[in-house]
Amino acid sequence: MLVALDLVDIAQAGAYDIVILASHDTDMEPAVERALNRGRARIETAGWQGARRIKPHGRNVWHTALDASDYMKARDRRSYW
Repeated sequence: MLVALDLVDIAQAGAYDIVILASHDTDMEPAVERALNRGRARIETAGWQGARRIKPHGRNVWHTALDASDYMKARDRRSYW
């Protein structure tokens, strides 16, 4: 819930040019739609390839689909122990 509220708040405030939301949670669609309608920030989504995309009603947002090779490239292999 807090992510949805923050998304709308920062979009309305114009604090960022682009917001990238990494989620497949369809409960986020109303927040993305409101942020797009009321805000100045561009909203993009990212998630795993083959999973359902967030699609706000009547809006097309840029989506980046990630696969296993993307995960391996971005994986943090450092030991923190």
